[in-house]
Amino acid sequence: MNEDQDRIEGLDRLARSRAPSRDLWPGIAGRLRPRRRPFYPMAQFALAASLVAGLAAVFSLSLRPQGPSGTLDRVVMPLSHDSRAIVEANLSMVRQAERQLRQALKQDPNSPTLRTLLASTETRQRELTAML
Repeated sequence: MNEDQDRIEGLDRLARSRAPSRDLWPGIAGRLRPRRRPFYPMAQFALAASLVAGLAAVFSLSLRPQGPSGTLDRVVMPLSHDSRAIVEANLSMVRQAERQLRQALKQDPNSPTLRTLLASTETRQRELTAML
């Protein structure tokens, strides 16, 4: 578009130092789109930790043999090379989640959610370590 076509007729003749007779902000604010609420980093840590803990739980339970009654037996079976690599990778993720949760707890030490996630993550870490 041409700049001359965009001009409003008579606009250049208006006084530039004159203030509006009323507050214009309420009308402007009403036409603005509301801002999105930011995604908090603490929620990211909690989400990552719960995901890792859940995956580790499912994986660790799938590797344990079950007895006839459906209860978990405490039989330790040697892991194949591939299974061992998977357990070690999961253990690495759980340790990373634990470090992130401890960092998050430094920022929010009274968070019951973070404390629960940390306890769950520590349990998963012990379970995975016992599998190796």
